[in-house]
Amino acid sequence: MECKMRKNVCTDLFIGIIDFDNLETLSLTNANMSAACIPYMKEYLHKSSRLSSLDISWNGLRAQQMLEICEVIGGNRFLKHLNLSNNTLVNPSEHKWYMSNEKEAAKFYKEMVKA
Repeated sequence: MECKMRKNVCTDLFIGIIDFDNLETLSLTNANMSAACIPYMKEYLHKSSRLSSLDISWNGLRAQQMLEICEVIGGNRFLKHLNLSNNTLVNPSEHKWYMSNEKEAAKFYKEMVKA
């Protein structure tokens, strides 16, 4: 289900759940996530010990935002399913390819975890 939200709603969502560690699945597909949301999402992902599935596909997140998210995700040992597809996972000026599907995003995630 897509949940197109106003940009500040996503930030408010993470502020609201940041101290609750009871979510196992979080799908924010096409949720209009903004840069302001990223610090709160990072804090939630850092604290979470139950979240096993995260879908933040189709949010138009930029390379720097994705890097920040992946740094936190790399330390999360509970996450089993991650969908980052249809976001800009690399800086277009530095790379000529993009990850636009879940398989490529999973491969990228595995490489991040190894680092």
